[in-house]
Amino acid sequence: MLLLSAADVAELLTLDAVFAATREAAIAHSELRTQRIARTALHLLARGHAENAAQPATPDARGELLVMPEVVDQSVFGVKTWHSFEHPVAESGARSGAGSGTRSGAGSASTLAQTGSLIYLIDGESGEQAILDGSQITDWRTGALSGLAAALYAPENSRRLAVIGSGRQARSQALALVHAVPTLEWVSVWSRSPKRREEFAAQLTRDFAGAFAAGSRPVAVTVTAANSAPKAVIGADIVVAATTSTRPVVVNAWLAAPVLVCGVGSHTIAAAEIDPRAVARADTVVVDTLAGAADTSGDIALAIARHGLDRARVVELGAVLGAVGGGVASAGARSGVGGDGAGMSSVGVVRTGTAAATSSGAAAGGATSAGESAAPRTHARRDGMTVFKSVGFAAADVAVAAAVTRLAVARGVGTRIDLSSQQ
Repeated sequence: MLLLSAADVAELLTLDAVFAATREAAIAHSELRTQRIARTALHLLARGHAENAAQPATPDARGELLVMPEVVDQSVFGVKTWHSFEHPVAESGARSGAGSGTRSGAGSASTLAQTGSLIYLIDGESGEQAILDGSQITDWRTGALSGLAAALYAPENSRRLAVIGSGRQARSQALALVHAVPTLEWVSVWSRSPKRREEFAAQLTRDFAGAFAAGSRPVAVTVTAANSAPKAVIGADIVVAATTSTRPVVVNAWLAAPVLVCGVGSHTIAAAEIDPRAVARADTVVVDTLAGAADTSGDIALAIARHGLDRARVVELGAVLGAVGGGVASAGARSGVGGDGAGMSSVGVVRTGTAAATSSGAAAGGATSAGESAAPRTHARRDGMTVFKSVGFAAADVAVAAAVTRLAVARGVGTRIDLSSQQ
């Protein structure tokens, strides 16, 4: 079995490769070339609550584990797990365990908020088994989904990007969108903490300098920290919400067409980062999967339940990508895994020398009563308001993990272990 650490994955990933694998996974999903079951969510409840509580997710849950199995194109099996929980730590803060975390509190009352992801992969063609750190794959495939949506639906000659949030997902969204839309030149960021948003703006400035070689984009990118969410959003061509907020951080009144609004943070029925009223009035509503984003995310579900959005208007991104064929492709679709990029630096900055191609006149579709995408029926509008909602789907994780694993085998990256050995 091959073990690929976060450092190994970072060495192998390029935005081109992630775009290509994510695109193919989205199309495979919409064409029913995947096998999947509903995402399973398990929760660690707060002390004193019954373990068999009827609610699948409670506001006082102190931990969540998501389990997502998938088969892609009858060739690759995979299971992704993602966890987020808080646990007490000793005064010294020493505790073993994987994943990243932030500490709060002091002394014996301290807690550590820990998140992490693993992907177990079986390649049905080669027989290769691998376990990969899934955190960066999650971040970058989510960014790639928004980038693929932007290549279809971003307003013509988009210049301004607004990013609400300042965490890992916000970072990968910004980098992926600037990769996908070569005309972007201004990025405005906002989060609740003034210190954190200033630090995030400085980090993105460094990221862009390291990610895009001189002369590889038609325009340079300037990053600023906004002092309010509306100041960041109003007038932006593309808006991204990448937060843990359960209430809208992108408000209906701030939005005017043409604009593309992407929501990637919230993933439960009770949470909505994008104002459901804005979703309901959008000219086009696109999701990564109908079963996930349309039925289990509050952004879309509340727009349907409370504000009159017709579910039949919601289209899967993969159906659109499949309809346009080669018209929308990142550089990775041309160059393959590894692409022409130099990979990721030790701090996880994706370096790339090319930007994703864009295409107008793309097709969009509706949905059948069974919840899958119908045949494409209209052209994508770049002059209207489009909402893209992504909650993630395991096919994308498995497809990217498979690409990374094959490249790792070819380059001799990773650690080999024999779990079946009895010696």
